[in-house]
Amino acid sequence: MTKLNYSESSILDEAWKLIDQHQTLEIVITGWRAKPIARVFPHYLGQSAPQRSRLQRRLSLLKFTFLGAFCAPTLWGICARATIAGMLLEGFSVDNSFVVRCILTKEIGNKTTLDQ
Repeated sequence: MTKLNYSESSILDEAWKLIDQHQTLEIVITGWRAKPIARVFPHYLGQSAPQRSRLQRRLSLLKFTFLGAFCAPTLWGICARATIAGMLLEGFSVDNSFVVRCILTKEIGNKTTLDQ
């Protein structure tokens, strides 16, 4: 697993390269962006959840846009790319930072397992 710091200038190139190579990665967000992203991340995950109704997904999208889409646009682009590549996203807080983990999934038959 590769750790990337969100404040680096080359994060987009490195993250896309790792996603294209199907490697698990962690993005660590520190500073003032960590708190708003921690609040918005569940709404980002909820906007595409198929088990939710259309109204619930639309409300999640509005909350996501209003609360934090503008504070870290690069992160959301990386998350979208990872989702399209078939990776699972998880986010959690550690100390004064927020960590977004992109985990590769491997489909075996009808079961999905995590590759760690």
